[in-house]
Amino acid sequence: MDSDINYIIHKSLKGDKIYQEILLKKLNPLIFNNIYKYYKASNPLVEDLLHEGYIIILQSLKDYDAKRNVHFLQYVKIRLFYFYKNYYKKSIKNNTLSVEYLNETGKEFKSDSPAQISTVILKEQKAALYK
Repeated sequence: MDSDINYIIHKSLKGDKIYQEILLKKLNPLIFNNIYKYYKASNPLVEDLLHEGYIIILQSLKDYDAKRNVHFLQYVKIRLFYFYKNYYKKSIKNNTLSVEYLNETGKEFKSDSPAQISTVILKEQKAALYK
């Protein structure tokens, strides 16, 4: 098995499209493993993130430098890990609402607990200090 994947990687690095497709299919579990760290299987984004993973792998084939003494699979694993981690962090950051935004748009902040409101306010005050 080990020599099979190395042969597939070797042919893929040489630009063989058939072996690149085989490599993408072989690396599906790695892609899904990284996606499922952040998203449930039922999430509609999973299919899009799978294709993004394919793009990362194909780009890695172009960018890979064997002179750095890193195996291609390790290189791809790291790139996929950080891509999905950063994607998730950006999506969380873009999906959070500030109290100021809610006030500006006239929307109410509903909570059963005053502690939740104070937690949000404290986080925003800390964020404002770091600006």
